Amino acid sequence: MGFSKKFRKAIRDPAHAMEVVKKNIDIKAGKLIYKNTAGFQQNRQGEKTKQEVQKSRTKIIVKEHEDTILSLKNEGLANLGCPFDDKLLKRIIEKYNNFIEDDKHSMSRSKFQDKIYSRVLKDPLDKIPELKDLLSDKIQKMISGYYQGNFQVSYFSIWRNYHIPPEIYDGEKEIFANHWHCDTNDTTQTILFTNLMDVTSEHGPLEVQSIKRTKELVKKGFGYRNNYNLPDNIVNDPNNIIQHIGPVGSTLWAWTTVCLHRATNPAPGKFRDMMQIRLKPSVEPYTDDWPDEASSYQK
Repeated sequence: MGFSKKFRKAIRDPAHAMEVVKKNIDIKAGKLIYKNTAGFQQNRQGEKTKQEVQKSRTKIIVKEHEDTILSLKNEGLANLGCPFDDKLLKRIIEKYNNFIEDDKHSMSRSKFQDKIYSRVLKDPLDKIPELKDLLSDKIQKMISGYYQGNFQVSYFSIWRNYHIPPEIYDGEKEIFANHWHCDTNDTTQTILFTNLMDVTSEHGPLEVQSIKRTKELVKKGFGYRNNYNLPDNIVNDPNNIIQHIGPVGSTLWAWTTVCLHRATNPAPGKFRDMMQIRLKPSVEPYTDDWPDEASSYQK
C-alpha cells in the first residue's frame, strides 16, 4: 500500500491509524529487545507469567522426555512422532470428517472474494468430547516437565486448509497465516500441532524456523508478516526451515511466539487437516476444562 493511500485511510479512521502505530512501535520494541515479532507487551507478559507461577514450580525430573524438553527449550520445537492413542485418534478423525464440510458444524476460518480457503470446526469439544482424552498421563508428565510445574490448555482448534490459486497466494493478501510470523501471545505459551492425515510437502504443511534462526533474521532486519524487508532467498532458505510432514498423528511441539512459522499452500486438489492444542504454565493443577474457542475463531 502506497504512502498516499495509507494517509487517506488514516484520515478516514484516525483511531485505527493510532492502533496501527502503537502496534508497530510494540513490535519494533519487541524485536529490538527480544529478537522476535511477538511484540514487547507479549514478551513482558511472558516474563510476568513466569514470575506468577514460580512459587508453584517444583523440580520435575522427566528422564524419558529429557531430549524433547531440551529441544523445545533450545530450538523452539520438538518432533513427538505420534504421542496419542491410535484408536482414540482414529475415532476423533472419523467424527471430524463427518462435520468439517457441513456449514452447520463448521465455518470459514479464512475467505477471499467469498471463497473459503480454510474451514474450522465450531464447538469442537461438544461435537467430539473424546478430544479431552488426548492428553494421557504420559503426555501430561512431559508437559509438566517442560514447564517445571502445572499447566493448562489455553486454546484449542481443529481445521482444514484448501489450495489457494497462485495469483491470490503470491499476492500481498495473507489468506490463512501463510506469511512468516511469530504468534502475538504470552511468550510462555507453546503449541502441540497434530496432522490429522498423512501430510507431505504437497499438502501445504506447517513450516517453522528455530529460535536461533528467528533471532538471526530479526538481527538482519526482518520486518513483519506483511513486509519481510529481506530478500526471499534469505527468509526462505530451505536449510533453516523445518516442515511438519509425516503420517497421521504426527505432532510437532512448537514455541510459536519466539519462532517464525507459517502455513504453506496445498497443491491443486489437496488440503491439510490440522489440530492445535495451545498450552500455558499455571498455578493450578491441570484440568480437562478446555476453552472451546473455535466457534469464535479470530485470525
